Amino acid sequence: MNRFLATLAATSAILIIQSCSGESARNSAARDRGIVDANAFIDLASQKKISQLRLQSFLLSVRDKEYRLRQAGETEAAELYISSFETQLRDSVPDLYLLIVPEK
Repeated sequence: MNRFLATLAATSAILIIQSCSGESARNSAARDRGIVDANAFIDLASQKKISQLRLQSFLLSVRDKEYRLRQAGETEAAELYISSFETQLRDSVPDLYLLIVPEK
């Protein structure tokens, strides 16, 4: 019986570590994706003769990614995604950031 309990405890510990590791990887990926998307938006906005509609469409896709993460129950990943997008944008091009992010 003690052997069974020890095996059960070890298995539980491994599963907990794996689930935390998976969550950490998802959150890290969401954060990285926010930075990549912010840089892509900055590149798009810096192009000459870019249409307002194209910029708005890009921003809608960013909000859609955030929304989909929330709908999937990935609230923390959604928060990390949108905050890293906004932070990267704010740190890279503050004037552009002020144009698109409402005051908090």
